[in-house]
Amino acid sequence: MKVKQDYPLGVKYSIIKFPTFIGLLIVVISVISTNFVVTHDGYLYLNSANNLFKTNFELDYQWLREPGYPIILRLVSEVFQIDYAYVLIQSLMLSTSFYIFYTVFFYKEKTNILTKSFIVIIVINPYFFGWSSTILQVAPITLCLALITLMIHKSQNGISIRDHLYWNIVNIFCWSIALQIGIISFLCHFAAMLIYSNIKNQMKYFAISLLVFGSIAGTWTTYKNYVLASTQNVQSGWNSNVDNAFTSGEKLLLPLNRDVFKNAFKSSLNLTGLKSPFNREIESEGILKNAFDGCTVWYPTENTYIAGQIQSSITTNCKVKELSAVFLGLVPLGTFLWQISNIFLWIAIAQLLFFYRNKSRLLLLPTVLLFLSYTFLIFSIDRYILPTYLVPLILLSKIINSLVQKFSLVLRRNFNS
Repeated sequence: MKVKQDYPLGVKYSIIKFPTFIGLLIVVISVISTNFVVTHDGYLYLNSANNLFKTNFELDYQWLREPGYPIILRLVSEVFQIDYAYVLIQSLMLSTSFYIFYTVFFYKEKTNILTKSFIVIIVINPYFFGWSSTILQVAPITLCLALITLMIHKSQNGISIRDHLYWNIVNIFCWSIALQIGIISFLCHFAAMLIYSNIKNQMKYFAISLLVFGSIAGTWTTYKNYVLASTQNVQSGWNSNVDNAFTSGEKLLLPLNRDVFKNAFKSSLNLTGLKSPFNREIESEGILKNAFDGCTVWYPTENTYIAGQIQSSITTNCKVKELSAVFLGLVPLGTFLWQISNIFLWIAIAQLLFFYRNKSRLLLLPTVLLFLSYTFLIFSIDRYILPTYLVPLILLSKIINSLVQKFSLVLRRNFNS
């Protein structure tokens, strides 16, 4: 049976007030300070978005991508073909993600001024809000992680029929962004049902969820493979070297041999920088510097004709240079926090392994699974795990909050004695 969750008197107001203010601040700062950045992958998303629902779109859609993010970009362009609109939508995704993570991880917990100050530093930081201006999937995948985490939180006191419906919506939305994050959502759905409810009573609802998810994901995969197979002789642009959407994805994975887990572990060390802490090559830092240095940045690409069409379709503006310069100066701090986040990601993994001692640690599962999924790729690019940035640092902020409270309690006792 679902148990209603109540906040202690005064705590609910405190939780809502702080994250709401910071969430609004994220949106405002993103819109006025971050410059529009389109990388090579950004062209792929924008090109797919521009060709959705058009005649012969099968020849121009980039078929390694699920449709969710291109659809979002297309909806934005249908309303306003200006860079501010793209930044606004993605900043809202990041803002909402922060709000969810904060309210979930600090549920029924009062935060002190030191903890709040640290949270402001990690959020009002280029390594978090800066990705609102880049046409990459950092913002939507971060939102997916937040929604999955929220659903695990909601499931802790039992899973109702309505919760299964919400889970299905989250599973499908996350799949539409990327198959990988959709599978992670589905696995978390199963884990929450297994741990927080009577699994015998839930199996029929889970079977329906499996059928819904499998049907939608399977239909899309079958359709895109059919399209590529039937049009492979006339594919052009970024699709010209794609033989098959599924097998092309396989080529990105580590070879499946007896050393696969050993190689994945090496990859995980590279991804998190533990092989050379604070001294690794960081692709994300260069992208962020572009977002705050100068004006709009269009990365060079071999498909200049399509890139030119995309560039001419979006009106871009230089943001407030003085504010951009301030955050450009904070990029090194963000790089430092990114490394700290990577270190605490391993602590999150360790805590998750002992979740049976504290079942609320299952909240870490989506973030950990996303990280682990990228360790099986043939290349280790740090920006791929950027959606994991916030959760490990919130874990650190919870430790800070607990230590400050204990220290304050000791001081009060000594003062009273």
